[in-house]
Amino acid sequence: RGQQQQQQQQGQQGQQARRPVKMVVTNFPHNPTGKVLPRGDWESLVRACRAAGAWLFSDEMYRGLEHRPEARLPSAVEMGYDRAIVLSGVSKTMGLPGLRIGWLATRSREALDAVAALKDYTTICCAGPSEVLALIALRHRDALVARCMAVVRRNLGLLQEAFAAAGEGALRWDPPQAGSTCFPALAGGRSADAFSDGLIAAHSTLVLPASQFGCGPGSGLANRFRLGLGRADMAGLDKFSRYLREVWLADDQQAL
Repeated sequence: RGQQQQQQQQGQQGQQARRPVKMVVTNFPHNPTGKVLPRGDWESLVRACRAAGAWLFSDEMYRGLEHRPEARLPSAVEMGYDRAIVLSGVSKTMGLPGLRIGWLATRSREALDAVAALKDYTTICCAGPSEVLALIALRHRDALVARCMAVVRRNLGLLQEAFAAAGEGALRWDPPQAGSTCFPALAGGRSADAFSDGLIAAHSTLVLPASQFGCGPGSGLANRFRLGLGRADMAGLDKFSRYLREVWLADDQQAL
């Protein structure tokens, strides 16, 4: 009977695997890891969507913040696929989240009409002053992106110094390739939730544990947490470093 149930489950899984793919959702540069797909993998993914007739929804909010310009992928709407939809805006790449302005880009009139109809029943329109300021920002996009990249590069250097000072046994460090976030891991598989809770209690400083991205125990990622690199003053880094060194690592030593 157990074997029969296993065969039934495998059959159900096979049916699920054969279901048509309706949409593929991507996010590159990726939040929180800051990773970017290799160009060949990106092209293969678009070809697979085209072969399946699936929509490709590409979140490109961090596109333009690649730490090396050659790592930048073509936008999904530049790939010649009519069922690609791109999400972008001024919040991340240009550092203007307060304007609350973003957009969708697609070659599909069907998708545009459906989104426009939905918008009529929800937000209707954006704030006029925000739209004007966003237009001004887009006309000065290069200067704004350069400003944001300078902040990210400076903070990345500060973070690398802080991690080095903590010692090799404290963290595993995968430097981001793009964007203004990173996703380091606590050494030894220790819980990022416990680390985050302790940091808040000790210093009112927040890092976002992997569990908030659906990566809980058993995922192999529960020891990771997100750090932001977008603040001009890198607020909280001193408190983060102090807690890591004086409390978290000290607990490790006591446990030994």
